[in-house]
Amino acid sequence: MFVDTPGLHEADSALGRQMMHEVAAAVEGIDVLLLMVDASRTIPHSDEFLIQRATRFGGKTVLALNKVDKLPSRSCCR
Repeated sequence: MFVDTPGLHEADSALGRQMMHEVAAAVEGIDVLLLMVDASRTIPHSDEFLIQRATRFGGKTVLALNKVDKLPSRSCCR
């Protein structure tokens, strides 16, 4: 079964804190953590926050890159 939680973020409101509480509660009962990251955006602070949170998870973690089609194409092997 998949559980879709709110996106991780630093909560700065009552609603944000409640959303992060829901994320923390959901993580308690999972076997695998799937981190989906928008590959077309670079937000270093947010990326660091996500990595720190994922590191605390004791189980297996899978990183999925979303929107890779938005990245500039590169030719690698000529």
